[in-house]
Parts: sequence; structure tokens; C-alpha cells
Amino acid sequence: CIRDSIKDLQEAGIQPAGCIVGEPTLMQPVVSHKGTWRLRCCFRGREAHSAMPTHGVNAVEYAAQLVVFMREVAARFVRDEPRDEGFPVPFSTIQTTTIAGGTAQNIVPNHCELTVDLRTMPGTSFEALHAQIRDFAAQLDAQMKRESPETGCEVAFLAGVPAFVVQDTAPIVTYARRLARTQGAGKVTFGTEAGIFSEAGIPTVIIGPGSI
Repeated sequence: CIRDSIKDLQEAGIQPAGCIVGEPTLMQPVVSHKGTWRLRCCFRGREAHSAMPTHGVNAVEYAAQLVVFMREVAARFVRDEPRDEGFPVPFSTIQTTTIAGGTAQNIVPNHCELTVDLRTMPGTSFEALHAQIRDFAAQLDAQMKRESPETGCEVAFLAGVPAFVVQDTAPIVTYARRLARTQGAGKVTFGTEAGIFSEAGIPTVIIGPGSI
């Protein structure tokens, strides 16, 4: 685990001068990437025949409310977030990537599960965004429980790496440019361990052959 390796370095009193993370960048040094985060949202409903919907709690429809809320958050990023045109997508993004629920066409669904992908710009707080999603999910949870106390929803953090930025003039970037025989430097939307190294105070650059 990268975090364990960094902890070992710190405990040994070693402060690396820099780090090169090998990822497919067409041999162009990359000096920044977005944070990449994954969530899972689980909804427990109450099953009933679809002819008697008031006897059930529709997990899919409650999940849909969360999807719509996240689309509204995504739209705010497009509209309001300061842009960095160095990124292929110059603002933070959030989207539902998988969804599954229900058991039959004539049954009020008693479960629904979805996963969420978030890509945060450097300087945009994932913690604040995560809290917004959890708060809205808590409102849905309360509504569901008012209909039937055994129902509800939960938001679980799956994985993530923070965004990273290194100064274009940092020695590790100059070194990578010299090795790759290029003066270029770019920014990417995919996440790497560079965010973890950078978080630990280690100047980091991403570079490698091939394309993502």
C-alpha cells in the first residue's frame, strides 16, 4: 500500500526530493490531476404488489431523488466553479455510474444500489461535497423511515485519491522534462498515487509511455 510506504519513509526520517509516478501520458510530464472518489449508496425499501403501492416504500424512486440531486450539484460545477482550461474537462464532475434495483415489473422495489464517481478540481473540497451528499441522503432516510421504520438509505465511501498540483518550475518537473526531452507539461482528469505522495509533501510528477 502506498500510504504504508509513505508512513515507513516518514518514520525513518526520509524526505524524498521528488517522486515520479509512471502512468500513460505520452511521455509528457503531468503537473496536476483531479481528485478521484467513489461512493456506494444503498436504499432499503419495503416490498409490496405494484397494485398496492401505498403498502410499500419504493427504493428505486428514492434512489432516483439522490441521482437528481447529484445532477444538480454537477450542474452547479459547470455553471459556477472557476475553470482551469488546462484540464480536458475544466471543472469538477459527479455522476452516477451504476444502478441496480427491483425484483419484478409488478413489485414495489425493496432495494436499490448505485455507485458514484466524483472528480474534484484541485482546491475543491471532496469532504464538503461528500457532506452535501450525506446530508441529502439523511433527509431521504428520514422520509423513508416515516413511511416504514425498517427502510432507509446509507452512503458508503469506497475509495479515493486526492487531487495534486506541483509547480511547473519544480526540480522534479525539470528533471522529468530533461529525461523525456520535452518542454511540455499537462494536466489530466484521471487519478493516480501522485495525489497521495503530494499530500505527504513529496514533489511529484506523472509521466509514462502510452495514452490513457
